[in-house]
Amino acid sequence: MSDGMTDAARARREDLEIQFYLGCLMAHLHTPTAHSRKTALTAAFAAPDSWKRRFGQFRGDGWRKFATRQLRDLQAGGEVSWAELLLAAFEESRVGYENLKPLSPFRDQVLLFVRSWVSGEDAVTGDIGLLLGKIPREPEIVGGMQYDSTRRLLALPRLTKSALRVIKIARR
Repeated sequence: MSDGMTDAARARREDLEIQFYLGCLMAHLHTPTAHSRKTALTAAFAAPDSWKRRFGQFRGDGWRKFATRQLRDLQAGGEVSWAELLLAAFEESRVGYENLKPLSPFRDQVLLFVRSWVSGEDAVTGDIGLLLGKIPREPEIVGGMQYDSTRRLLALPRLTKSALRVIKIARR
């Protein structure tokens, strides 16, 4: 059992380790060299367990094999590996996500991450802000009072199956 200060310090250290790994990964993907590859893999191998669990359960040297294969797949533009990485980065580090996305095969697309629960509920996250950021934000004034929030309906055109790309991110 630990106290709140210890937990907070551990969480901060893990956040810094994840940020360091994402920075090394971005540097390698932007300008691949033997040195940047070694640095990215070293940072990946040292990533905290909280990051590793986002990609599955690993025993022995399973994480090393996965991280090495993932790096190769990312360089080759593998969409599943990019989807896994972007989802993990979005959930851990918005800055990391925003810096990785332009390097990905999805750079010019609006990405929505959908988590479906057994109960039938879906949780949607991702680039929703990109869609909502285009909406004019004038204050609502009713009866001389300005309200802090404005209610709006955002109506999007219906997507056809041919226009929608779904990439399944499987648990390992």
